[in-house]
Amino acid sequence: MDGEFLTGLPLFQSLPKTELDRLVGAMRVVPLAPEVTLFREGDPGDSFYIVVEGQVAIFQSLEGGDERVLALRGPGEFIGEMSLLNRDGLRTASVRAQEPSRLWELAHCQFDELIRSQPKLAYEMARVLSARMTAAMDLTIQDLQRKNADLARAYQDLKEAQAQIIEKEK
Repeated sequence: MDGEFLTGLPLFQSLPKTELDRLVGAMRVVPLAPEVTLFREGDPGDSFYIVVEGQVAIFQSLEGGDERVLALRGPGEFIGEMSLLNRDGLRTASVRAQEPSRLWELAHCQFDELIRSQPKLAYEMARVLSARMTAAMDLTIQDLQRKNADLARAYQDLKEAQAQIIEKEK
């Protein structure tokens, strides 16, 4: 693994070289073939991942078996952090490879140690998480607006159909 890759990532730019070297030594490589699911929503989470190559989709399952893609993550982006920060430790979404991908995995205990020794890292992670939550909220609002417009059209269609039925009965 190459520590130079990490130095180019905003999340790790504040780390000293010795910490980066230790971090690289602690991570393991996880190869993913296309359409392979790394983890599922609701699974216990014990690792944090950095996408080195390829692309993964972050998605949630909906009623009826449908899926809602929340985001696509590519090289330099991280995933799996939410379960490490949530008290219950459960994954909040599922992750599936979109194309051949390679990730670096960091175990929960190593992640905690890194955050404790490098508090600046926690601030950068909070900044990224805030941006991600804002994007997820915007996506949810767009979905609700679209559904509201669909309901308004259906209501209007029903009103028109009812008016036609009343007119025919007269």
